Amino acid sequence: MSLIHRNITQVLENFRLLSCSDFSALAITRSTEHCYRWTYAVGCRSEKYRQMTLKPGSGPAGLALRIGKVINWDDRSPPITGFRKECPLMMAEQLRCAAAFPLTMGEQIQAILLVARRSPLPYESSDIHAIQDELDSISLTNEFE
Repeated sequence: MSLIHRNITQVLENFRLLSCSDFSALAITRSTEHCYRWTYAVGCRSEKYRQMTLKPGSGPAGLALRIGKVINWDDRSPPITGFRKECPLMMAEQLRCAAAFPLTMGEQIQAILLVARRSPLPYESSDIHAIQDELDSISLTNEFE
C-alpha cells in the first residue's frame, strides 16, 4: 500500500469515526478519465466499490456531484423514486443513510466524500457541520491524480 493510499485511508477512517458512520468512501476523477470512480473506502463489506463509477444524479453522492452541494439523505427523507436503488454503492453496502460532500479545487469538483450508516439513524446538522469543518482544514492537491 502506497503512502498516499495509507494517508487517504486514514483520513477516511477519521471521517468515519467523527461522524459515527459505518462507511466512508472517496470518488475521484482522474485527468485521463471523464468519470468519477470510488477509489478509496473504509468500513466496506466487499471490494465491489472498486468496480463502480459515480453517475451524476444517482444516489446521494451523484446528486452532490450534479448540484455541487452537500447532500444529507436517509431512507426517511421525502421519497425520491428509486433514489437508493439507483446507487449501486448504497445497495451493495446496504447503506440506509448518507451524507455526500463535493470536494472542489477552484470551481471544479475533484472528488466526492461519502459517509454512510447501515442503521436508519439520520445525520444531524451538527454531524454535517463537524465534517464540513474538518474538510475545510484539508486541502486537495494533485496527489489525488
